[in-house]
Amino acid sequence: SGLRQLTRGPYHDFNPVYNPDGRIVFSSTRVESYSLCQNFLACALYIMGGDGSDIRRIDWTTLCTTTPSILEDGSILCTRWEYQDKNIFGWAGLWTINPNGRQLKLYHGNTFRVPNAVCSAREIPGTGKAIVVWTGHHRQPLGDLAIVDRSKGLETLESMRKITHVTPVQKDLADGENWTKTGVGGTQADHTFNYAFADPYPFSSQYSLVSYAGKGRKHHAIWVLDHETGETALLYETGAACFSPVSLSERPQPVVIPGNCPQEAGTGTFLVQDVYQGLIKQGVKRGTVKHLRIMSQSPKKYNTEGFRYYDHYPLIGKGTYYVKHNHGTVPVDENGSAYFRAPSNTELYFIALDKHGKEIQRMGSVAQITTGETTSCIGCHEDRITPPPVSSESVKRTQRAPDDITPPSWGAGPVDYVAQVQPILDKYCVQCHSGEKAEKGIDLSGDKTRFFSMSYETLTYGYVTHYYINEGPNGVFPAMKTGS
Repeated sequence: SGLRQLTRGPYHDFNPVYNPDGRIVFSSTRVESYSLCQNFLACALYIMGGDGSDIRRIDWTTLCTTTPSILEDGSILCTRWEYQDKNIFGWAGLWTINPNGRQLKLYHGNTFRVPNAVCSAREIPGTGKAIVVWTGHHRQPLGDLAIVDRSKGLETLESMRKITHVTPVQKDLADGENWTKTGVGGTQADHTFNYAFADPYPFSSQYSLVSYAGKGRKHHAIWVLDHETGETALLYETGAACFSPVSLSERPQPVVIPGNCPQEAGTGTFLVQDVYQGLIKQGVKRGTVKHLRIMSQSPKKYNTEGFRYYDHYPLIGKGTYYVKHNHGTVPVDENGSAYFRAPSNTELYFIALDKHGKEIQRMGSVAQITTGETTSCIGCHEDRITPPPVSSESVKRTQRAPDDITPPSWGAGPVDYVAQVQPILDKYCVQCHSGEKAEKGIDLSGDKTRFFSMSYETLTYGYVTHYYINEGPNGVFPAMKTGS
């Protein structure tokens, strides 16, 4: 009884969970954008009053954030799917974010190839661990269950222990280009196992409620699961499928994190304490990094409506799923610190540059900042569970005003090959490298090919070695070699 509608509008609002202050966190397609390579809606996290009022976006993903739950410290644990310059099949890991939109951080698993995705994560009471569902790329939230233990690392095989074994999928870390091997890894991980587990709800350090069918059972039922042994005991079943069990047992209230997320776009302030924390281990010498380039990724505002080329609709290039926005650069001090303002309420990443403006390292994930927020990080590609070194150098930098971004000489905005790269080739290269008799067969002209220009085809050859074209009623053509 007492059922009432809380949200309205032409959107999908789903995965609701109560915040300890009485508000409700949920996923929603109110972002009004779409998947980058498929014909479906994107979604992000929102928060609203318990009566449905004051709906605020707190998460500026460009793809999908789903299955939020509240941790004991008051932050939100969720599955966040992102494609920041990585292979597309294994990047739906666990992240945390505060209800006020601050402190977006990786929780676990940004380099696992298998499982392709983890979802429905919930903290196991009193342990600091979480129970998760393993699932596939673009698949339903069904699979085996595992325990995530961050004390054993954020990106180690030991940090995730499989506790049920009803699917053949086995965990595997990314290893270079080996993304498509068959067997119990790669491609088998991208299946839907309709009989498998879903919706774990831990109600003690040892037990969870789960939804599970099993092979031969017609419907999912509710079971009790032992975290240590993986054994299950049937609790409830009926003539229909049963999902999403919730324990009504008493539990401690999570910490209340105050504040609202400003909805107006503006700027926030970042402090990078020392860019060399993480880079030195990769052989980068102090003094090498002179600037950080500030980049953002644009959400896709139009759905896939036609045939895909290079896995895109509309076609934007080879090797990326995003339209990239180059805001410009900020200086890095000799001590490795950087203190700067950056656009708020958008998906950001940073690139470390040398004195020639050449890339040394780029972020393998993303960041965001809310309007008026100040946040900091230790370094670049450092271990996230390592404490920062004791130093006063970065603190000294904060005694001066933060730097503003210096836009590139051609102007800030989306990266545009035709407008920004081709004029350089026209000035220095095409006199020799163009036409049917181009020197050494390298054509760097702006002449048009079927999809791109001659120079773009030439310069990307060797980087993208094959592609699939969805063309015509017969669907996908075989792989075709690229060429100029």
